[in-house]
Amino acid sequence: MSSEYLETPFDKFLIFEINDALIDAVTFSDVKKGSLLSSYIKSVMLNVFETKNVALFDYTLLNIHSYNDNQKSIHDFLKNSQRGQIITYSDVALSLYRNKKYARAVGKILNANKFIFVVPCHRVVGKHFLGGYKYGSDLKKKILIWEGVKLNGNMNFQQNF
Repeated sequence: MSSEYLETPFDKFLIFEINDALIDAVTFSDVKKGSLLSSYIKSVMLNVFETKNVALFDYTLLNIHSYNDNQKSIHDFLKNSQRGQIITYSDVALSLYRNKKYARAVGKILNANKFIFVVPCHRVVGKHFLGGYKYGSDLKKKILIWEGVKLNGNMNFQQNF
């Protein structure tokens, strides 16, 4: 397994853990880890950053073989979400499990997302607040603004699209 990094527009580095040409994990870091990303993945990510469109990521590069059915459902749901789109934890639960009571379970699955940013868990928010993010609410806020979501001073939001 190798670690490779790429600078992001968010004053952080994305760290890619790559094994046999598949990505095992993507994380944010304040420091570089491994070597500079230098492959097809780099060109895909540069296109994502240039267009501000995570949907252009090549999801066949992700190693999701160890995912359970719930993780796969949420992964598929999120990769089909659009730039600037936000959705609540309870709406994800309602859409996937037909019951808003599973909102906390959705949050736990999102917290375990192995592919930060490229599987856009940052688009899931609370009903009246930004919601959690493994790398902090400030980074979540930066990413959402970068994608076109308008946030007011109270961290409330409105979709721009």
